[in-house]
Amino acid sequence: MSQVEWKYRVLKDPKKEEEKQFKRSFEIISQERSTELWSKAVIEGDRGLTREMIAQAELHPIAEIDLGKIKMGISKKFSGTGDYESFLGYVDKDGEVLLCTFYKSNSSNMWRYLPGYHESESSGIQFSKGHEGENSEDTLNLPMEVQKSLHDFFNTYNEQVVSNNDFVSTNRNTLFLGTTKNLDNPSSKTRYFQEIPKQKESRYGAYLLGDFKSSEQSSEGRMSLKKPEDIYLIEKQNPNFGEMITTWEDSDSNYQYYPNPNSIAGTVEPIIYRLYKSKDGELTYTFATTKHTHRTFIASIEKTDSEYTSFGTKYQYIDAGCLTTPAQEYYSQTYVEGTNFGESYATRIRGGANDLYEKYISKIKMVQDFENSIKKM
Repeated sequence: MSQVEWKYRVLKDPKKEEEKQFKRSFEIISQERSTELWSKAVIEGDRGLTREMIAQAELHPIAEIDLGKIKMGISKKFSGTGDYESFLGYVDKDGEVLLCTFYKSNSSNMWRYLPGYHESESSGIQFSKGHEGENSEDTLNLPMEVQKSLHDFFNTYNEQVVSNNDFVSTNRNTLFLGTTKNLDNPSSKTRYFQEIPKQKESRYGAYLLGDFKSSEQSSEGRMSLKKPEDIYLIEKQNPNFGEMITTWEDSDSNYQYYPNPNSIAGTVEPIIYRLYKSKDGELTYTFATTKHTHRTFIASIEKTDSEYTSFGTKYQYIDAGCLTTPAQEYYSQTYVEGTNFGESYATRIRGGANDLYEKYISKIKMVQDFENSIKKM
């Protein structure tokens, strides 16, 4: 293997003096450790991505998150296919390092793993959302301890960890999609489909006990939502709002608001995250609230003690159905159950987004209980 060297720059910590007591959840790594992860990385894609291209793009790992049984090296952020905010992850598990692509979802604002893609002349490039015919997006979210660490890292170093490399601009499809495969090829199976079981083959996707899923299915990519007033979980699986685990504010969200009513352009709206355990301690909830418009949604529900996959997600995933409906969603995912996809909960807001908080999420009792607990703080 040829040796490729890049310019290794020591990051300057702008918060070092002010935050001497700050226990960070990531570590800036040495050039030796960076080279080790880069040289060992397994690239399982089908677009000809090479280590040399990664080096030329300066997307080698510069920091690392230690989760115990796995470690994840983090590259700089770059603008991937579809202008998605992205980074390359070097997931080190049991001595094998797997190169993965992660991107920030426009709807949930969560960092997600890219398990594959579809490509055609008519539809262009579309990201796989996991197992076809299932509500599998929750299986792609990185765990909240990783989400928090990524926020800490990218927020601490800001522009120092954003790639403006010309090579990235001209090769971003290869860099973004090159860690995975085109799933239109019947023989293309990525790690995701080997490690994440289908819901019908596993109890993990049906761990929650209650009523939180729509009974309607559509083969045309449309989704209906269960009536919000009817959604519930058994008592022990509800969040313990009396004890918050942690909180942080993401000032680099994909949500916008309009403080100036006469302004055409929107302003990025920060999102405040708050984590809680369930009353039985088996689940971890993440509630997200937009800072200025005060729209809340449940960003994720996780099995607290789950093992990790080789690509960094939780193996024992939670399919939370309509409970984790984001505050902004594609119109095709917003239909009212029982109307034959004729009515929608969506409210079109400025900027063209479809808001689901006003007519849907705000009427879910668990969300109402959360908002009441915040008012008492």
